[in-house]
Amino acid sequence: MKILRAILLLFVFGLAPNSLLAQEEPSSFVDQVQQANAVLDAMSSGAQAPAGEPAAVLPTTVFKLHFVRPQIVADKVRELMGAASGGVIVNEQSGELEISAPAEILEKIKILITGLDKAREISLDVKVVQVDLNEEHLPGINWSAIVSDYQSFTANEDRQKYSAGSVSSEDLPVLLEALETVGETKVYPVRTTNVKGAQDIDLRLKAFDRDVSVSMTTADPAKLNSMEKQDRYTARLLLSPMASGDDSVDLRLVSSDGTSVTLTIKNDAVAVIGGIFTQTKSESTKKFPFLGDVPLLGIVFRDQSKVVQRLENIMIVTPRVTTPAAQP
Repeated sequence: MKILRAILLLFVFGLAPNSLLAQEEPSSFVDQVQQANAVLDAMSSGAQAPAGEPAAVLPTTVFKLHFVRPQIVADKVRELMGAASGGVIVNEQSGELEISAPAEILEKIKILITGLDKAREISLDVKVVQVDLNEEHLPGINWSAIVSDYQSFTANEDRQKYSAGSVSSEDLPVLLEALETVGETKVYPVRTTNVKGAQDIDLRLKAFDRDVSVSMTTADPAKLNSMEKQDRYTARLLLSPMASGDDSVDLRLVSSDGTSVTLTIKNDAVAVIGGIFTQTKSESTKKFPFLGDVPLLGIVFRDQSKVVQRLENIMIVTPRVTTPAAQP
């Protein structure tokens, strides 16, 4: 639209007095520019000016958003505008909204955006569940049949795929019980952190054998791929949570190879991330009763073998919007 506006203005700038826009008494250049802008505003909003009358020039304001995604605000602005003339242009990359509307509507929009775009604190709880997969479920859990908003994404340089989705808080206990039918489960302590404003969190899961730990630190997205060689981890994700304005959270997950997915987690739901596989080795001994315990001779009646057990590690992330305390 900006390019079209520039072309039309150039056209107006070059108009001769006897052109199609010329009147009995040629108008000034400023008047012609205003008429051109009015035409484009009407085109962008779908409104048409009455025949023979120039369309009114609508005031336009650019809003820079800091704490909420532009598309979410744009939807609410359009609801407020209703059938009023004007338009909303969304720029997700710069975090800006360009809004044209009648002055009285624009004032209401300013109040709306001020209420939505405010610093809000988000708490993140991460719980890890480790499942000893039985023979029937060695390929892993079929998350597409369990979670809502199912998405998969490549996780690292090995092109391993993780699964992500959401379940309601009410269904979470049911899910944990269902996991016990897939294999022996173990739930590890919850790790919590708070996110203020537009911070990103560097989440690292370390699961070696049955020793599981989670760390969360404020992240620098530019350094996601720069890792110290001695820093071993099983899974690493960049979490980018942002309040949606209605107490839900848009949770963006970015893997170490740059692939990302976004989940919208409502206030009564949790995010589930699965497909994180590890394995553990153990020894199994089978023997005949009594004979297998006889020194030297017992070795004939014993069978020792190494067992490799496949584990699936599941991260359950609970984001909640909290209102920061008022500053004195």
